[in-house]
This record gives sequence, structure tokens and C-alpha cells, in this order.
Amino acid sequence: MNSSMQGQIELRNYLQNELARRKQKNSSYSLRSFAKSIGMHPAALSEFLNGKRSLSRKLAGKILEEIPDSPEKQSSILESFEISKTSKKQDLKASKKSLQLQADHYHIVSDPIYYSILSLMETEDYESSPSWIAGRLGLSTSKVEKAIDRMLRLNYLKKKNDKYEPAQEELDTSYDVPNSALKLRQKANLKDAEESLDEVAVTLREFCAVTMAIDVSKLEEAKNRMRKFRDELCEYLEEGEKTEVYELSLQLFPRTRISKNRK
Repeated sequence: MNSSMQGQIELRNYLQNELARRKQKNSSYSLRSFAKSIGMHPAALSEFLNGKRSLSRKLAGKILEEIPDSPEKQSSILESFEISKTSKKQDLKASKKSLQLQADHYHIVSDPIYYSILSLMETEDYESSPSWIAGRLGLSTSKVEKAIDRMLRLNYLKKKNDKYEPAQEELDTSYDVPNSALKLRQKANLKDAEESLDEVAVTLREFCAVTMAIDVSKLEEAKNRMRKFRDELCEYLEEGEKTEVYELSLQLFPRTRISKNRK
């Protein structure tokens, strides 16, 4: 089987499994809805899933960017489109390095742990120990260690005198951030916010909502005002003694486990 055919089969199986997974969560979920979510025409998607047409590697990449999933798994599908017997080892090595870097950026954006660790480093009682960080964030030490390794690779962090601290160099943002990474991040925020309703005292969090009839032509200005409010509120909260790490999504809740002894 040639590499091109292998890529078509792997992508077809992947999309079929993803469609089945969504239907399992929502029995009324349709092929048309799935096609719209990944940027394809329903007829074209149906023909591809039935083996009646092929897709280019470029289009496959665009489709995978719209599906929140492991970048490593998706990268292996894209690799199967291009690897052949005539591929040079040097080209393959460079390709794998590029995929690793893209996967690192994906995880940084999609998982709140990374910005939580960076924010925790600004607190007054910060200790440069994975086990201490894990205890403050309520995570496993192994997960924190993996996150630290990834941030070191991307120059988010540096190690100086056996102490982790934010790097002075700016992160290279030349790599596009997939939309699926942002979706995963928002889903994680919503899940954590829901859990905080049961686990965090009402005095240590704030959730607010209002239902209204609106003029949709004002949405763009509304977004601008929300962003301005966000920036002003962040500037206000970041002044003074930093002791805890919080998340603001128009819900304000702690990322750190607040000590019972803290005022």
C-alpha cells in the first residue's frame, strides 16, 4: 500500500470514529453538522467517508485543526500522507522536530496548567519545586514535571541556580495556534469553573450571568468592551501582594488550593 493511500485510510477511519463519538454524545448529531464543524461540504464529506473521493494533505491538515484532539495523533495521520521510501532521513528528522514543536505549542495553549504555573511563580510564597507546585494546584507531580519540561523547550521557563523561573526571552509565536487548541482550553475552563461551584467557598469566587434581548449589530463593540474590562480588571487584581492564582472567564475562581490559614 503506498503512502498516499495509507493516509486516506487513516484519515477516513479517524473522521468516522470522531463522527461516531459525537453521535454517541448526541443522538441527533448529523453528518451535516459534522461537515460544518470541520469546514467541509456535507456531500464532499459523505463521498470521502464512503471511499468515493480523496483529500489532499493540505485539506486534511485544515480539517484536523478543527477537531480538538491529541496533536501527536493527528500529526501521525498527516505524516502518513507524505512519508515514502525515497524520503531522506534528514527531512524526516526535521519534520519530526517541527511536529514536536507544533505539539508543544498546542499543549501550551489548550491546557490551563501552563499559565497556572507561570502565574504561581509570581506569588509571594512561591517555591521552585514540582511537588510544591503540584500541591498548590491540586495536580500530580508527574504532570507538573512534564509541563515544566515542555515550557523549558519553548523558552517559557529557564533554570537558574536549580530554580525554575520565567524566561526573559519572548516565546517564538511564528507557529499558528490551531482553533482546536483554543476550543480545548475553553472546555477545560468551563469544566474547572463547574467544579469550583461545589468545591470553593462562595466568598472566594464570583459567578455572574444575565439574560437579555440584544441588538446583534453591537456584538463587535460588546467584545471590545469586554476585553477592555478584562485588561483593566487584570491590572487591578495583579497589583499588591500576589498569593493565589485565579482564572477569569466572567467567572472568577481560584486555580490554587487556598490554605485554610490564609486570611
